[in-house]
Amino acid sequence: MSRYKLNKMASIVQKMENYLPKTFHPLGYSSLFNNMVKLAGTAGIKVNKMSRQEVEVYLKNRKSIQNHIGGLHACSMALAAESATG
Repeated sequence: MSRYKLNKMASIVQKMENYLPKTFHPLGYSSLFNNMVKLAGTAGIKVNKMSRQEVEVYLKNRKSIQNHIGGLHACSMALAAESATG
């Protein structure tokens, strides 16, 4: 265990992982993240996997986050990338 104090989100994630069955962790991660990072909630980012070594996020190509040619807008891709890297 690290000597450093966990930040607020990491502390809540740790408690959630101890409380919820593993199959519900992605739902818990997404709900927590989207509640704490409002723009992520608006964009609909899903956090599928989270560990100290890896984070996997998913962003569905929906009309509200598309560019003028129907692809994901660059800002939504940047949001997903920034969300995954912390």
